[in-house]
Amino acid sequence: MENSTLIISDLDGPLLNKYGELNPYTISIINRLINKGFLFSVATARALESARPLIQPLNINLPIILHNGVSIYDLDKERYLKHLLIPNILISRFIEIFHKHQLNPFLYGVNLKNENKVYYTRKSNHAQKYNVEDRLSRNDPRFQKVISLPWSDIKIYEINVLGSKSEISPVAKELMNNNEVEK
Repeated sequence: MENSTLIISDLDGPLLNKYGELNPYTISIINRLINKGFLFSVATARALESARPLIQPLNINLPIILHNGVSIYDLDKERYLKHLLIPNILISRFIEIFHKHQLNPFLYGVNLKNENKVYYTRKSNHAQKYNVEDRLSRNDPRFQKVISLPWSDIKIYEINVLGSKSEISPVAKELMNNNEVEK
């Protein structure tokens, strides 16, 4: 009888070593379990572009969960099965609030070619500059500077704003007091 045990693991912490890699012993154990009929997948906060090279040595036999549960990706079919998206009306309202507080959001989404992209217009503080420069220095293909945020042309699953506590706190307070956000 085939084993029906399901194992879903995070990458960072449980599987990756202190260098952010899977060690050969971990790869061997997981692949042995999969070969014995165990069902195995990962659930991670990472994007596909970050997770795929790490899990490539594993014989994962189920779709993987990405972006803290926002996306499900089928490695065999090389396509997304599901995205939990933010409604356009909320995206528009969030952008208004961020701009009111002189913050420029990063929009994480999937374009018409089914590619993950991170769109931004400006780097308005040190945290944003560091984030973008770090990703670009690692040749992250997702980061794309645009003149205006294309939120109506792509499927948005995450809006990210970076800044100090004094920059973010007023935004958080306004978002929590906004009736549109609760709907």
